[in-house]
Amino acid sequence: MRYTRGERHGRAVIGLALFMLMLGGSCDAKPQAQHNAASGRPVPVSGQWLVAYSRLEGDVGSIWLLDAGTGERRQLTRPVGNYFFDRDPQMSPDQKLVACCARGRDIAVVSVNGGGATVIARGSEFGPKYTAPSFSPDGTKLCFQRDVDFRTDICVASVNGRGGMKQLTKARQYERFGAARFGPDGKHIIFRHDGGTHIMDPNGTGRRKLGPSEYALSSDGRQAAYAQAGRLFIMNADGTKRRQLASGLAGVRSVVFSHDGKRIAFLAECRDCRIRTYYAIALYVVASDGSALRRLTDGDAAFDAPQFSPDSSRLLYGLMVEDLDGKGTGNYNVYLSTIGVDGSNLRRLTYAHYIHGE
Repeated sequence: MRYTRGERHGRAVIGLALFMLMLGGSCDAKPQAQHNAASGRPVPVSGQWLVAYSRLEGDVGSIWLLDAGTGERRQLTRPVGNYFFDRDPQMSPDQKLVACCARGRDIAVVSVNGGGATVIARGSEFGPKYTAPSFSPDGTKLCFQRDVDFRTDICVASVNGRGGMKQLTKARQYERFGAARFGPDGKHIIFRHDGGTHIMDPNGTGRRKLGPSEYALSSDGRQAAYAQAGRLFIMNADGTKRRQLASGLAGVRSVVFSHDGKRIAFLAECRDCRIRTYYAIALYVVASDGSALRRLTDGDAAFDAPQFSPDSSRLLYGLMVEDLDGKGTGNYNVYLSTIGVDGSNLRRLTYAHYIHGE
């Protein structure tokens, strides 16, 4: 299905949390070229490092594709009219499709080659809004969020749009089931609820709590990493053999394993980074055995969840650079950038967004 004019969407209020996830986007209006803010986790496919991201320009947000190896990029969606925001992009495991939140309220899937978008779940301006899609490991299903009346639930649907969608949770008012994603084996859905990380079967049954923090699972599903009280831990996925990898940290988030399972990257507060604002976040990497803890960004702040290259030798992240206008305005430019896991060869690939200071 191809988006045409559609009704005019009210001005979206973009908060800090959205900007921090602006490596995600939404597919909206007429999907044609390809776009910029990174959200989908890259999957090794013939060595290519293809990333989907959303880019906000004025009152319009669109999805782009970026080859993080070559820096080549192209626009994938092209919204029609003002105040449309395509965001939350996710790349399919075979790197042939991108799922996104279109117009800030629909879930749609579009080929990386462009063309028409298949609408999986259609929201409305004053009704449900569907966001944050995530592919199953085999690429046949999506899980995503449904927001309406201060309730956030988790839904699943087939990527081809057939068979309708199924709502797996039933939130009360002001209750939130969010940040849903499939586990590495595709047999479970991991999500956040009531301040903790939970897991359930793809049909919504077998729900149980994993722990109080954000969990990252290795690609083989055997290990889990998480942060708690300023410390980073690793353990077997069943909860046994827990070990501490790092301590003395603050604000740890966006924990992710390398594809080979040998390293873990994460973001944490940076007390001596050059940017002294709320955004003073640094990118760290540590070996999964607890050795070689390294802070990779030593000046300008890191921004957005990190992603490993297919060969696990580099990381993609958002680099926030202060706008050096000499006036102390607190304005910043965010660039999608890559850096080696040893801290070498920092490379800015593309401009992502401009943030106005308060």
